[in-house]
Amino acid sequence: MQLKEYKLGDIGRVITGKTPATSNNVNFEGGTIPFYTPEDVARGFDIKSGNKRFITSLGFEEIKNNTIAGESVLVGCIGSDMGNVAYVNEICATNQQINSITDFKEFVEPLYVYYLLSTMKPIFRQLAGSTTTPILAKSVFENITISLPRLETQKRVCKILSSFDSKIALGELTASYHSGKFTLDTTATPLKITYLEDDITYTLTKEGKKDIILKSMKGIWHTSMPGVAEVTI
Repeated sequence: MQLKEYKLGDIGRVITGKTPATSNNVNFEGGTIPFYTPEDVARGFDIKSGNKRFITSLGFEEIKNNTIAGESVLVGCIGSDMGNVAYVNEICATNQQINSITDFKEFVEPLYVYYLLSTMKPIFRQLAGSTTTPILAKSVFENITISLPRLETQKRVCKILSSFDSKIALGELTASYHSGKFTLDTTATPLKITYLEDDITYTLTKEGKKDIILKSMKGIWHTSMPGVAEVTI
């Protein structure tokens, strides 16, 4: 699998969030535009499920240069929430403790970046330093280097991982499940999941409480998706 190195600032536009003036109720009261904080980012792929914070169009306009739209990857960049990563595909805003990548270049699959950055929490924390309240500044964040395969491979990885993420979010991986190409057998020892795509059978086996391996033809992909330790592509 051929990889090419890019800085985060070169694969899209990096935005640091901002909070509208909290002293003005019109920025928040009756709002419908999602406003995310590090607490929300900790939910990762399922960020929208528990969000309780919204801003109005007036609040959004006040911070319009710090808002995001479309597919975006959010990263917590301060304190104990350092390195938490989430994915959104909507118009929204975040507070100033979150750096987001949006407006991705044509050679990038945003979901792939989400899965990749989800594995990099130790790196983010190391770059932020060992102060009482570590902070990963935008200037440092956008210069972090990652390696990307060609777009076709990115999409292939995401098709597999996002299918499992969706099932996890819906609670469908807690019981025996079969639908088309996707089969889960909780009675197997170890637990086994199979996924058929393009005549290739991917086998997901659970060796312990959290150690799950998805295998196929070649290469390897590490992810911190709940329940998945590493993926071979």
